[in-house]
Amino acid sequence: MNCNMCDNLMVDAFTTFTVLRDGAVYVVENVPCLECPVCGHISFNQDVAGRLERYCSGRALPEKTIKAWVYRWGTPIIEIPKWDNKTSTGNIPFPVTISGTEHDKETPRYKGITTPSHI
Repeated sequence: MNCNMCDNLMVDAFTTFTVLRDGAVYVVENVPCLECPVCGHISFNQDVAGRLERYCSGRALPEKTIKAWVYRWGTPIIEIPKWDNKTSTGNIPFPVTISGTEHDKETPRYKGITTPSHI
């Protein structure tokens, strides 16, 4: 099959399918697909698409659950400092530094937040 985007020959591959539906994030790993090696376009056959719909229906029991980090475009970016050579993205109870943006003036809840000197 040729790619719908660039007309190159697609190859069999596996991908991770992620979708936001009704306020929930669904992630389906190791999904068989056709992938264009040139532009990266992914295509699913009808059987796979139907199974993905069932997985993402909200009625299928998940194999595991994960944390999902949710961002809204245009809000201030809060930088989490590196700690012990790992990026600290857990629920670490120390304040963080905010990137300078025009939004800082509009968001008083972030005023005065700094990174402690011991980190």
